[in-house]
Amino acid sequence: MAETTAEMLKHLGHEVVTANLPSQALAMAERSKASAAAGGPGFDLVISDITMPEMNGHQLADRLRRLWPQVPVLFMTGYDSHMAEAGASAPFIPKPLSLRALADGIAKMLTGSHPA
Repeated sequence: MAETTAEMLKHLGHEVVTANLPSQALAMAERSKASAAAGGPGFDLVISDITMPEMNGHQLADRLRRLWPQVPVLFMTGYDSHMAEAGASAPFIPKPLSLRALADGIAKMLTGSHPA
């Protein structure tokens, strides 16, 4: 799923890095924050599934927000129960993903028209 989503994001013109585990994502975020602090590029957005090994997407988002509060997190899920659990204010894209839904979700997050 990560590879397919990455290809969709690249098709939309985004630079993409992928992590298969939350621990990898956290390590990448730490390196990216250090790079951005030194004037290098950083992350504009994190897209995460809710159901993952090691921790769920909400736990990952909490840890990312402690590390880098300004980076928005957009969830994707194939489970209606996760959407209800997250509440109406949590940004998410339903799976299966469509290119249009992905583009719209990213646009909303990056323009600030959806709460992070």
